[in-house]
Amino acid sequence: MSIGAVYCIYEDSGFMAESVQRLYPLMDYVIILIDKVPWNGAPDGQILQETYRKAREIDDPDAKIEVITKYWKTEADERNYGLQLLHQKGIEWMFLVDEDELFNTRELREFLPTIDVEKFSVYLFTHQMYWKNKDTVLIQQDGTILSAIICTKPGRLVFTEARMITVFEGKGWESVDPNKVVCHHMSYVRTDEQMFRKISTFSHADMIIKDWYGRIWLGWHEGMTDLHPVNPTSFKGTIPALQAKYKLEPLS
Repeated sequence: MSIGAVYCIYEDSGFMAESVQRLYPLMDYVIILIDKVPWNGAPDGQILQETYRKAREIDDPDAKIEVITKYWKTEADERNYGLQLLHQKGIEWMFLVDEDELFNTRELREFLPTIDVEKFSVYLFTHQMYWKNKDTVLIQQDGTILSAIICTKPGRLVFTEARMITVFEGKGWESVDPNKVVCHHMSYVRTDEQMFRKISTFSHADMIIKDWYGRIWLGWHEGMTDLHPVNPTSFKGTIPALQAKYKLEPLS
């Protein structure tokens, strides 16, 4: 079984190198796709250059990281591009991961040998989401968000919109038991400037509640509830990471 990671990035929030390092020992190949333009708003050449520089500086002792900058019309186009590129290199599985998604290497080392195309074509991971820093975890309304993906080769499936996948051949989706593997998602661990830029440029920019940045992000204090920028009650509040069910292990 061969597996490669594909990152789809516009700006490094500060976790790209750590995310790659946590996966690196287990991947046969790592592709970092850097968008030349954001999904919304005007491109920023300085951000592009800085993100590319940081990607190139990631430690790569086995020479298995490839960095590509390109324009893609849609998120699905970008992900299908990464899937096809891995397939051309003879790699069977794609681990689709964002630069702010962190995994415990130990958990993946135990889990990855169990994936089987005869059982499922797509595996989904539960997200435990963080707020402002690694010490604070969001209380999610339904307890889980399934987004990080491992999927098999093209011909069996295709990305149709964002991370949505249509499976043509074989069995479809499996939600991985979070007690086995969980994704520690740092989507809301950003500086004020980074967060403002994110909600202005990502694909969901038109869905953000109008006063969310000033009222919730800048005005946040412990005990505040209803934090989600689109569906407020989806993030009911926060707890210290030490009280969270799942723990992010140190980078080994």
